[in-house]
Amino acid sequence: MRHHREGSSSPRSGADGAMFSLEQVRDIVTRTVEARERVLRQEYDRVLQQKLQEQWASFAKFNEDYVSRTLKSSDLSYLS
Repeated sequence: MRHHREGSSSPRSGADGAMFSLEQVRDIVTRTVEARERVLRQEYDRVLQQKLQEQWASFAKFNEDYVSRTLKSSDLSYLS
């Protein structure tokens, strides 16, 4: 992250209000984009973990059902 030079952190005043230097605008935009990216990454990671948990639960249920059906339909004559 860039650091401001002394005196460059305050906006210059113009007739129509506050004016920022190009460097100040770049710093503001960079910080804002980085902050938004962090929030989006956290949200993405949360949704991804949720979807992976759902997928694992679905797979585990399918596997359990498959094994159960296989055991019920198999020839268990060797137990006699």
